[in-house]
Amino acid sequence: MLGSSTAFTLLLLSGAASTAFGPTFQRCPADFQLVRRGQTISAAESQYIRDRREKVLPDAFKAYSQNVKRTRIELPKYVEEILESTQFPTVGISTSGGGDRAAIFGAGVLNALDGRNSSSVKKGTGGLLQAATHLAGLSGGSWLLTSLVQANFPTIQHLMFGDGKKQDFGGWLTSFSVWTVSTDPAEQAIFADEILQEMAVKAKHFPVSVGDAWGRALARHFTNGTTVDNFFSNTSHGAGILFSDFTNLPTLASHEQPFPIIVLDIVSNHINGTIFPGKNGIPLNSPMFEVNIFEMGCYDDVLAAHTPTKHLGTTNESLCVTGFDEAMFISGTSSNLFSERNNTASLAMSTANFSLLVNETYPQSPGLRIDTSNYPNPFHGIAPDTFSDSVETILSMCDGGEDGQVTPLQPMLVPDRKIDIIIAIDAVRARAKIIRRVRLARR
Repeated sequence: MLGSSTAFTLLLLSGAASTAFGPTFQRCPADFQLVRRGQTISAAESQYIRDRREKVLPDAFKAYSQNVKRTRIELPKYVEEILESTQFPTVGISTSGGGDRAAIFGAGVLNALDGRNSSSVKKGTGGLLQAATHLAGLSGGSWLLTSLVQANFPTIQHLMFGDGKKQDFGGWLTSFSVWTVSTDPAEQAIFADEILQEMAVKAKHFPVSVGDAWGRALARHFTNGTTVDNFFSNTSHGAGILFSDFTNLPTLASHEQPFPIIVLDIVSNHINGTIFPGKNGIPLNSPMFEVNIFEMGCYDDVLAAHTPTKHLGTTNESLCVTGFDEAMFISGTSSNLFSERNNTASLAMSTANFSLLVNETYPQSPGLRIDTSNYPNPFHGIAPDTFSDSVETILSMCDGGEDGQVTPLQPMLVPDRKIDIIIAIDAVRARAKIIRRVRLARR
């Protein structure tokens, strides 16, 4: 039962309809394709990168080159040749997991690479962010990535601290714990009830879990719609912010942002294999998934299939779902460690309470995992000989680093992306490093 929160439930329900968001159904477009097979990137991503290289990167690399030269640091000849060449390299930035620490550390590194930061410009690092082609994040790094993209690519200072106008985005609210936001039982109960009621529309049509509650809680900390003043009020708290809608943002429409990618892992009952040492729970032979603004999918040989991000939740080519791809639900999936914690004695009580609250409010079938983030499987029946979860109707997804890949390098290694240099932001070891990929085929 909801205990002390019950008294607030009817009050919240009375106003929930005005702020309730969730997936909707409509007839699929005539040219709709549920699954795209292959290990090439989508035509939409290819076009975005081509436009960015033609319209943005020439000036971005020129500005970065000038910033480097102003430092008067002697560079290796090949570096000078690269910076002065019109055939500039393809640069990807990968920012790691690690919770709040990863988000904050990653933000600091991006700030050091930002050409809008005068201090970074003087040091010769500013401008490399603008010259990057791709930006990938997982777990805590996905919080940074999602927050940065949905806020229309502001400076890191404005992203983290707000613009001072106290409108719909007051900066990151990391002073609040994600789960236990108040020591006042009544206030904490209001928070819990709000989280649960915000899941109501989705729960009518789709299986929900603690992953949905996690995404709703994270949205209060990292997306537009929440300030300190309205943290406990019954507002949308970013519920209508969709990952696929990022394409409409001015800085993405003008190709000013690096192409954003979030990494996920799958929790499978069918896959057994070696698990990377440490606090990991996913076998190394499990396929890796990613979500970008156009597609969710897997480039690994075992599946090599993709589905439109805009229509996540769709499982056929007749009735299409929209609104399933809530930004912080996806980012929350990439940071969902509850399946791992449920297998240990260190399960946090607050997490256990939310799992119980979700299942009590929206009872699920006994066979459904309530500790993962659950996606209707668009790849049902696809590659049955190699993709073991082809038989499942639900994909149980979790933290993108549970297979040991704490820094999301995999999206940068997709051959068709032709990435030359990877800047890896490793918040676990608190360092940033550059990986230079040499592709003989292109030299």
